[in-house]
Amino acid sequence: MSYRPSQCAWQKTVKNIGENDSNFANSQLRNLALGILIESGTKPWVISEDLHHDLHIGIDLLYGHINFNFLYGKGGRYIKTETGSAISRGRFHEAIKKNELSNQFIDTMRSVKNEGHEIKSLIIHRDGRWHKSESEGLKHAIAQLRQEDIIPEDIEYAVVDIRKTHLPIRIFSSTFQKRGIDLKNPLIGTFLRLDSDNYTTNNDRKKILG
Repeated sequence: MSYRPSQCAWQKTVKNIGENDSNFANSQLRNLALGILIESGTKPWVISEDLHHDLHIGIDLLYGHINFNFLYGKGGRYIKTETGSAISRGRFHEAIKKNELSNQFIDTMRSVKNEGHEIKSLIIHRDGRWHKSESEGLKHAIAQLRQEDIIPEDIEYAVVDIRKTHLPIRIFSSTFQKRGIDLKNPLIGTFLRLDSDNYTTNNDRKKILG
């Protein structure tokens, strides 16, 4: 028997979306439906334009469980999804272990290369903060893959860490309950454009890979 990951939405969440501005609600509900389809293994779209990089890697982490998503090929046609575990920190599970990240990257990028796809550039989107152990794992993977001639010596790569919290700003979605307002993580597609006075701190400006 095989299992596929899936996703669901609370009825109160959908109802709350529907009570918002109609244009905004239509967009949010469409994105929610697409998210559920993608989680169940269906890909109802192909990007019309070429990606900016040969390989896009998305990393999402929750309660010690990690999803690695590798997007590549023309229009992002091919997706590989792998899972892993993280370092525990009290009741939180935040940093990905060096060997965990390194092994996932090495194995998957070998597979992508064997399928006939060149990897001359890659970008990593990390949901949450990028940690030191993850930089170490990435650097080890790059060195190993260069040695195996899977990637070129002059490969271009970068990391973007995407944080829901940007002090003093935090984005939530909310539903109204009898006991008050119930706050949850932001809905898919929600964003807040920051101006020049609320952009980054000095610490955020330093190079992420160190």
